[in-house]
Amino acid sequence: MKYLLTFSSTSFAMIAKRQLRQLGVSGEVVPVPRSLSAACAYAVEIRDPELSISNIMEGLNEKPGSVFSVEGKGRNVNYSKLDC
Repeated sequence: MKYLLTFSSTSFAMIAKRQLRQLGVSGEVVPVPRSLSAACAYAVEIRDPELSISNIMEGLNEKPGSVFSVEGKGRNVNYSKLDC
């Protein structure tokens, strides 16, 4: 599964990325897609089909504003907001 964890600033996203790396989870800091927010915000994108979002959330001190599951590719991407 692929997840997108949104943050209000680059520094919060970078902190979360470091925390994830300490947990053995790799993530990329990316801009939040315009279809999700018009604001200038950043997200950490996690691509690992074996990970559970609940395990990820437990390990983060810097909590995201929103969490989305991501399905599809290219122009056929669907974002589903998760309650975490």
